Amino acid sequence: MLPNLLFIGPNKAGSTWLYELLDWHPQAFVPTAKEVYFFDFYFDRGVSWYERQYRAATSDQVVRADISHDYLFNPDAPSRVALVLERPTLMLTLREPVERSFSEYLYMRKQGRVSGSFEDAIESNPDLLSHSRYAHHLERWLGTFPKERFLFTLFDDLRADSGDFAIDLFGRLDLDPVMPPEEVLAPSLERSASRSPAMARLASQGSVLARRVGLASLVARVKANRAVSAALYRDYDEPPLLARDTREELQTNFRA
Repeated sequence: MLPNLLFIGPNKAGSTWLYELLDWHPQAFVPTAKEVYFFDFYFDRGVSWYERQYRAATSDQVVRADISHDYLFNPDAPSRVALVLERPTLMLTLREPVERSFSEYLYMRKQGRVSGSFEDAIESNPDLLSHSRYAHHLERWLGTFPKERFLFTLFDDLRADSGDFAIDLFGRLDLDPVMPPEEVLAPSLERSASRSPAMARLASQGSVLARRVGLASLVARVKANRAVSAALYRDYDEPPLLARDTREELQTNFRA
């Protein structure tokens, strides 16, 4: 019961929303922990380990999804996927590059990994911009898989009407086109601040360590715990804004 749908990226383009949507649909299966990270971080655990993440799937669940949004950026992932999976559907949701980079910056602030301005962060964290250069990373995948294996969607369509997006996606995945309830369709927002950057950073590091020792399901339960979230995070008093000059400069940079 290996996956037949891989959401390969990018990050900050609706992967959490997609996970919750497929978790809701009775004909789809996702593991307890959202990201499996088999084809980048845990490939050395072997295919039998990967299969165990999907052993609870039933024959009625015709879509078995691996939503690991960093696969897009890993140079080894395409060849590994081709080695393990026979005919996977490779899904991407493309987001306006500057917005995606800024959203990732906000998430890094929330985790206590950066504390300065967006402009400072893109100087010290090259991946903030690199992860928005989709064509560069897609070259490896398009060199490994035929175009018909890819399912491209747009984050703008998801944001404009999540219900229409969901129904269209179900149709493209041969799932029953049933409209999800509002609580499933509501977007997952990351615009919150850490109460203590040091504690948020420690929680993030603890999450990575727990995954490494096989406690991904525990990580998922902790993340879903509202009391834990309330203890670590709060609403922004004044959320950081993307400066117009920075946006225009980066948009020009991405078009070059």
